[in-house]
Amino acid sequence: MKKMKLRFVGEADFRKNEATLFEELQRDKKLKLAEDDVVMFRSGSGDQVLFVHRRETTEHEFRGKTVERSVIASRRLRVSWGTWSGLMIADYARMVGISLANVLTLEQWFDKHYPRRKVTS
Repeated sequence: MKKMKLRFVGEADFRKNEATLFEELQRDKKLKLAEDDVVMFRSGSGDQVLFVHRRETTEHEFRGKTVERSVIASRRLRVSWGTWSGLMIADYARMVGISLANVLTLEQWFDKHYPRRKVTS
């Protein structure tokens, strides 16, 4: 699994599709994503998170001509156990196959801030 960098987290209207959300973000924030960057949107109700990687171009043959199409790489997670938590961002990413280089998982965060003490008898 390739390590990616989280560049943005924000609330979004999930009635819009991924392409529209991504284009609005790029237009409003003037955000340019590198190949290993990812952004995360969360729904207003907090029950969905969406990771968008980047816009890519694919090529295929159609009636003897090469056609290029623009596509967006994205992964959606529906949180069925309540609402999203900011401490779980890296865990959510891992659930959809993304490894974040700049965000700790919940377990890593606790290990860093609350080191386990040795039990002595």
